Amino acid sequence: MQLTYNTQNYSGAGYTEIRDSGLTRFGRQVVDEMGRLGIVVDLSHVGPVTSEDVIEYASKPPCFGHVLPGGLHEHPRNKSNYLLRLIGKKGGFVGISQFGPHMARGNESTIDDYVTAVDFVIDLIGEDLVGVGSDANKGYARRLTPWGSQTAVKPLGPLKERPELAKAMARAGWSKSKMQKVLGENWLDYLERIIGE
Repeated sequence: MQLTYNTQNYSGAGYTEIRDSGLTRFGRQVVDEMGRLGIVVDLSHVGPVTSEDVIEYASKPPCFGHVLPGGLHEHPRNKSNYLLRLIGKKGGFVGISQFGPHMARGNESTIDDYVTAVDFVIDLIGEDLVGVGSDANKGYARRLTPWGSQTAVKPLGPLKERPELAKAMARAGWSKSKMQKVLGENWLDYLERIIGE
């Protein structure tokens, strides 16, 4: 569950706010209850101060379910190296988004650029805490705004095209074990830690 979605709510600030208020007292109660119930706290759309507060406070490690690294492209929605390392240090998880506008070459980014972004985060926190985090337009009728339907790095939209990602990983010299981890095993391990306890 997203703790905030872009803007301020009772729990804390989204990344679009001018001033990030940090995690509120109510937000602490929300994070506590999510931990008790085994609900993943997703900080993808949360502001940097609130994100840091949650990472430090939460009893179970939160995740960035679908983000890109700010170290490759500075954008308010992307997460800084500091936050990525912090969530890794706490045993959290990072799903790498396929959202073209937030990549270094924008909608010109390729599947190989995506693999480079995944490797960038792996270099920061290790290959056991990183996976695929969509952020593509997954529906057939509803379109994301204002980006329209051309949101995902091609060909990473439909799941039927996902084998192309494995081919790109192989081109980058990834081992079979690393590919299996990032393509799904790491997510399963993380979810087991949060939901299965």
